[in-house]
Amino acid sequence: MAGAQVRAEVVANGVVHIYPYTPFSYANNRQWLSPVWDGTNYITVSSQSNHVMYSSDGLSWVELSDVVSSQNFSIGTDGAGTTVVGTYSPTGPPLKYSTDGGITWTACSSPGIGSGACTSVKHNGSAWLAIFDGLNFGTSSDGKTWQAQTPPDGYGSYSRFLIWSGEKWIIRSAMGTGRKIWTSPTGVTGTWTNTYTMLPTNANNFNFGGQLVDRTLIIGAATTTAGYGGAAYISDDHGETWSLYPCPFGDLDGFCVDDTQFWVNHNGDMRYSSDGINWTVYDPPSDPYHFTTGYGNGFIVCVGYSDTPGFRIFKRLIESNHTMLSTIVSDECLLYSSLSSQDIDVTSLTPLVRGYTISNISTIRSFLEPLRVAWPFDIRQHGYKVQFLLRETSPTVIVVAVDDLCVSSYGENNTMLTADREANVRLPARVILKYIDYTREYETGLGYAERIGV
Repeated sequence: MAGAQVRAEVVANGVVHIYPYTPFSYANNRQWLSPVWDGTNYITVSSQSNHVMYSSDGLSWVELSDVVSSQNFSIGTDGAGTTVVGTYSPTGPPLKYSTDGGITWTACSSPGIGSGACTSVKHNGSAWLAIFDGLNFGTSSDGKTWQAQTPPDGYGSYSRFLIWSGEKWIIRSAMGTGRKIWTSPTGVTGTWTNTYTMLPTNANNFNFGGQLVDRTLIIGAATTTAGYGGAAYISDDHGETWSLYPCPFGDLDGFCVDDTQFWVNHNGDMRYSSDGINWTVYDPPSDPYHFTTGYGNGFIVCVGYSDTPGFRIFKRLIESNHTMLSTIVSDECLLYSSLSSQDIDVTSLTPLVRGYTISNISTIRSFLEPLRVAWPFDIRQHGYKVQFLLRETSPTVIVVAVDDLCVSSYGENNTMLTADREANVRLPARVILKYIDYTREYETGLGYAERIGV
């Protein structure tokens, strides 16, 4: 066996679960906005009460009351600790911010914006933009202090989404001079351009949209090649030109974008798509029936409406299918043509192996050695077979008492074990250690210890 050459193989059995979910529960009877990840917590606010929920893992949630407005329309975060909620406030500032994971909230300074409904607030990596119904827009560098900006001429109101394409802000107006799409590099007064007017004229409820790499997607209802129903407008040039496609549904409960997919859901029906055109059905839990969705920190978090549970989706989970050690040893030994199953005995090799890799051609002995290190077993000839025995299951022949380890006359105490050491005079009297001290700008540090001789 020592000289036999065998083919190298990889043992890596497992099942890849695409988008597995974990349900979670919480006590509530409210309707929640799409959760956001601020870098520490997932945060969501109720659209119909002054309640906030936050969670560090998307599974265990803490609910707070009396911390935001009684009507909340939007939520955004910079992903670095600052979260802003867009509210409806008929008398006061329509924006509040939190910098402690959603626990405490402070009214933003927003002179000139007025009071009303903030329909969307977003951060593009360097600056904030907030849009309002019938009011001025707002920009901010820190999410706390806002400057009023004039909306584009003819904008009207009722834009429910705000998208950053990587180069431009994209919004849509549903009133005013028509259903138009506008773009701006900064959101500042005078920088907006009307790039497109939605056709056909029955285009309606385009309230959700997002960006995936270079593709912009907005979803609503319109007449497409499939008739009147769900529709998707798609742009690959930062909102300059648009194409209309059928969509599974247009009246959405939730919408989010992860690193590779658009996600939509309505009435318990959930789909995902990498291009916004071809959609794959996702099978969520039976409850919740209505839920909002948000993405961050590698998870899609879905929060149900009114006393229904939520669930957290993980993008990919690889679950190992464990293989018995006996199967691995047997399979590899049988690759040697001179051995058959009658020639080997692996019945005692019962441990389970999660994975094992051999990257080059080698001898059977070399192949078995890493396995013997991880799961100690012995190899012996037993009759006409090669037998593999786990050491912990191999029978012990005899146990020798300490007193029987050497021969001595009765009453004598012969030395059984000895330990040699150097004489003290030959041991160092001082040990000096030089090291790099990172606390002192990486200067060389010096330490020593002395031994007092006897």
